[in-house]
Amino acid sequence: MRVMIVSDFEGISGVRTFRQVIKEFGRPFEKARILITEDVNAAIRGLKAAGATEIGVVDGHRWGNPPNIIDEKIEAGITVLREKSARDNFIKSCDAQVLVGFHAMAGTKDGFLSHTSSSILGLALGLNGQYVGETAWCVWKGAYTGFPTIMVTGDAAVVREAKSFFPEIKGVTVKTALSRTSAKCLPLEKTRRMIEDVATYALKNLSQFKVPETPEPPIEMDLVFASPSFANSVAIMPGYRRKGDRWLSYTAKNWPELNEAFSMALRLALSQLVNLQENRSRVGSEQGNRYVREFVCHAWESEFPPLPELKTCREKQIQPKQPKL
Repeated sequence: MRVMIVSDFEGISGVRTFRQVIKEFGRPFEKARILITEDVNAAIRGLKAAGATEIGVVDGHRWGNPPNIIDEKIEAGITVLREKSARDNFIKSCDAQVLVGFHAMAGTKDGFLSHTSSSILGLALGLNGQYVGETAWCVWKGAYTGFPTIMVTGDAAVVREAKSFFPEIKGVTVKTALSRTSAKCLPLEKTRRMIEDVATYALKNLSQFKVPETPEPPIEMDLVFASPSFANSVAIMPGYRRKGDRWLSYTAKNWPELNEAFSMALRLALSQLVNLQENRSRVGSEQGNRYVREFVCHAWESEFPPLPELKTCREKQIQPKQPKL
């Protein structure tokens, strides 16, 4: 069996602050790289025990640049798929997907480091009238290719969120948010054991998982940014329509068009931050890192802006339960 692991950072065991997930904070980030590597290793061991013959790992946080996972410390025989071509080739014939270290969507009040795709942009994403996060996006991306997502790990909020969209998915709760920027984490030994055990359980019961349906086309996408300037940069793209000073919409005929439109929107919005990168390269390394740290602190410590109500909303919230092993 061929399984892909996609990792993020905010939902990793032992991560309690945003300073651990941003390279420019130095030592906290470097120490946390061990945490993300060991969570991924726990999932790998569990999948191997269930019969996985090929496992590909995608370092998803900040697109793996800079690297978060320590490649040299990954379980023997496993390769981190750093190149896009390698990821694209691996995904073509997967049997299942596992999400490790994920976080809740933007606007989730009880979600640790909750955001969607970019905390700096303060972005919220809606599809066909309901807000969605990175977890649902990744599940649907796999579903479009033809395989189910069998497990997600992270805080209690992301597990609840995942189950509200995909009730059959297995969840491992490794922490609970105390606020948007702090969390109470379970002991590392306990969470790694849970990740390994649930990965084994889920893959052994792969036949119980159905490939979920992707959003029904035409797909109406809503993007709500923290600042009008981000929306302004995306509004120039053909197909986008304004619904407000921070709010844009786009109608896609199918999933590939949706994926391309969303990716382009992210690139255009992030281009507004070019001064951040120019400032960092123009000044000395430590001065540049300090500038980035101040920028990130402001983004995380600012109150998340209110979100408009979409045409429908998902009211059902399914509480996460660990499977009986």
